Amino acid sequence: MTRKKRKAVAPRRLTRKETSRAKREAQMNRWLITGAVAVGVLVITVLAYGYISEVVIAGRQPVALVNGVPIRNAQLEARVRYQQLLSGQETTPEYVAFIRRGVLNQMVQEELVRQEAARLGLSVAAEDVDRAIEEFLGFDRDADSGETFPVAGPVTETGETTPTEGAEDDYPARYANFVQQILNPSGLGIEGFRTIVETSLLAEAVRSEITRDLPDTADQVRIRYLAFPLEAEEEAGNTLERLAEGEEWETLVEELEAAEDSAVYANELEWRTESYLAEDLGTEIAEAVFLAPLGIYPEPLLGISGRYYLIEVLEREEGRALDEVQLQRERDIAFQQWLTEQTEAVEFLEEAPEETLLVP
Repeated sequence: MTRKKRKAVAPRRLTRKETSRAKREAQMNRWLITGAVAVGVLVITVLAYGYISEVVIAGRQPVALVNGVPIRNAQLEARVRYQQLLSGQETTPEYVAFIRRGVLNQMVQEELVRQEAARLGLSVAAEDVDRAIEEFLGFDRDADSGETFPVAGPVTETGETTPTEGAEDDYPARYANFVQQILNPSGLGIEGFRTIVETSLLAEAVRSEITRDLPDTADQVRIRYLAFPLEAEEEAGNTLERLAEGEEWETLVEELEAAEDSAVYANELEWRTESYLAEDLGTEIAEAVFLAPLGIYPEPLLGISGRYYLIEVLEREEGRALDEVQLQRERDIAFQQWLTEQTEAVEFLEEAPEETLLVP
């Protein structure tokens, strides 16, 4: 049985109106597609610009210039995060701002130290940095024997370590944990941390050079004092009158300290230099004490702690030899004064930080 072929039906021709509508719809589709692509490109561009502005450009922005050497925002942010993670405590925005000011000043002082060390030709061996890191993490390689162990194996940026034979078993794990929990999340990294440790060792070397010619003798005094809170100025004056009338110092101290809710306390300082007293009590008190004759100073003196002090100068000696504690303190003071002077030439590009002490 033969099948008849079906005639092909020609598609109906579009009317002029339908053709015009189809063209308009095709044109609109092209516009929509083009617009969507343009919007997508714009969004990607804005996001990319935001990322570049917030992360790349902002990170490269200097926050301070130390003799032309920039301290960049990204470096500062990493150090702030490091301090936060190291403290292990939740921090408020206000506290973070406080940390930021102190950390910036610390970083400025570290850069000053590195520059001075380079000028003096001072350097630190990698072995010394390794040992300092071990001590920082509470590991003493020589504690149990006279043998010397190298730092535990190579450490990668992921914190993986290869224990060194003979070293304490827990040190590689302790170090790896420090890298994983503190250094990497902060953005400081291993090299950044090693730079901090190296700079602390350089600071000690620079301090030794700067204070090399510091005399080991100085004028010194022995004093004792009674300290009164700021609101007790009248009580301090009354106590001074009682001392002037001949009452015993020890008797008054016992009475004042035994009073209910007393904020008065007594102290006696053995031989101290003027700079030492200035650090502890204030420049005005230190100068007054070193100019006053032996005996009770004739008026209460306001100290840097916000307390009033009644002071008795017990002894004074010119050119007295400094004991080791005093000598180290004088060197610390001289080193910090040098840092303060150098910091005056630093250009801070954000709010000037509060002063901190760089302790070697």
